[in-house]
Amino acid sequence: MDDYCVIVGIDFGTTHSGFAYAHKKIPNIIVHSEWQEYYGRFKIPTILLYDDEYKNVQSWGFSALKENIYKKPVELFKSHLGKVSKKSSLPNGLNYKKAITDYLHEIGKVVKQTMNDSIDFYNQVLIVLTVPAEFDYNATMIMKECLFKAGLLKDQYSQNLKFISEPEAAAIHCIKFLKDNLTIGETFMVVNCGGGAVDSTTIQLLEECKVGSSAINLVKENHYGQLQYMIHEFCRMVKMEFTGIQSEFKPIDLDLDEFCPILTHYCEGEYFDNMKEIEWSISLMFEDVKAMFDPVIEKIIGLINQSNNDCTTLLLVGIFSESKYLQLRIKQEFSKKVRTIYIPPHPITAIMEGAVQYGLKWTSDPECNNSSGVFESITPYTYNIRIQLTRSFDTIQNLEEEKRKFQEKYEALINKSNKEKNQHQMIVKELKEEIQNYQNKIKFQEEKTDQSRQKITNLEKKLENINALLEKEVSDLKNIHEEEKKKFQDEIQKSNKLYNNLEEKYKINIK
Repeated sequence: MDDYCVIVGIDFGTTHSGFAYAHKKIPNIIVHSEWQEYYGRFKIPTILLYDDEYKNVQSWGFSALKENIYKKPVELFKSHLGKVSKKSSLPNGLNYKKAITDYLHEIGKVVKQTMNDSIDFYNQVLIVLTVPAEFDYNATMIMKECLFKAGLLKDQYSQNLKFISEPEAAAIHCIKFLKDNLTIGETFMVVNCGGGAVDSTTIQLLEECKVGSSAINLVKENHYGQLQYMIHEFCRMVKMEFTGIQSEFKPIDLDLDEFCPILTHYCEGEYFDNMKEIEWSISLMFEDVKAMFDPVIEKIIGLINQSNNDCTTLLLVGIFSESKYLQLRIKQEFSKKVRTIYIPPHPITAIMEGAVQYGLKWTSDPECNNSSGVFESITPYTYNIRIQLTRSFDTIQNLEEEKRKFQEKYEALINKSNKEKNQHQMIVKELKEEIQNYQNKIKFQEEKTDQSRQKITNLEKKLENINALLEKEVSDLKNIHEEEKKKFQDEIQKSNKLYNNLEEKYKINIK
């Protein structure tokens, strides 16, 4: 045990997995959060993508969802180890042990890359693997075999492996809180709300130290990975931030073109036109999101009520325990039934961190050594106390059915959105037609107005011509008048002159 330099706690989950580690001399626990191209995420999907013969892994984790276009990835293979009546189906020719081994091999490569080059992995690294409370000796031995074949153990008899149950690891992570808030002999309940399983376990605090729609259906059938990636992104964007308080809710827009681009190839006719019109974005309202979560949360509440046997404290751990809405509902339901409800700062990492803490304790206390490598029902820890698993209820051990219902609701929401958008588009189409008719009427009136204006212009031109002719006639008449007047005046002058001449002539004669 003195040879161990690093403790690695691996949380191999049904739908998500992760690991944490600490150096024995500097026992600050580090949770790995750099997965593939993603940063700041504590876990990665427990999913594999194989070649056509299911012999070689092509991608895993986020990549198996995001990069996959035509193949359905393999998932939920861990459920074959548990006592679940309805296990997930695996492709023909693929054994669940191979799937577990292949996945542990991929996550093991990341673990090894995280270690310092000076570390002798097979001799100086202690692996603490968390397992469900229901796992028996046979299940843990299968896990040990898979770990060896995955390259995480030097041989099947290696001593650098410890098992601890998930609820015990969670309890160890919260041990300081338990020490400060519980008395010896009291029981508390660990509610592990994972992505694919929800279980509750009651634990007693003891003394001493001893080892213990049509397009959606086509996408689901032919491009399952992209559909799962869209759901993962939906959970990341919506699931953890939804509080269940309507005044705090803001409508959420999901860009289907980004999260599930293959969907654009399966939409046809009016659906395609409608989705293209709204740029492949759907809006989620408060009631839509609430209706997705309520059925699962009601089952979790029912599970706790069934399991609660004079417990004084509830511990919420697991990825779903980070949901603000779940936390609100649990507090509303149980704040008067139990003395304390405790949610660690990062429920998603509680189990893997507890596994590291357990490993650190195990390597520093020879009396707590369990040479078999299999966890016992009483787990040691500091503060001179111990915890003992008393009983476990696994009412919702596998949430595949709930996951299916969730997908159906998600698909129904998209179809509902399509239908609403279709109705909206019909209204818009009718309005466009009315506008077009009105514009045609305006255009007709404008054309008639233009014709009238042209007639008026022509009449104005004719009037101008007539005026010009009249002016010319008047001018000509004036000229003729002036000429006649001049002639008349000339005639008068001639007559006057003639008269004067005659008068002068007669005057002379008279004299």
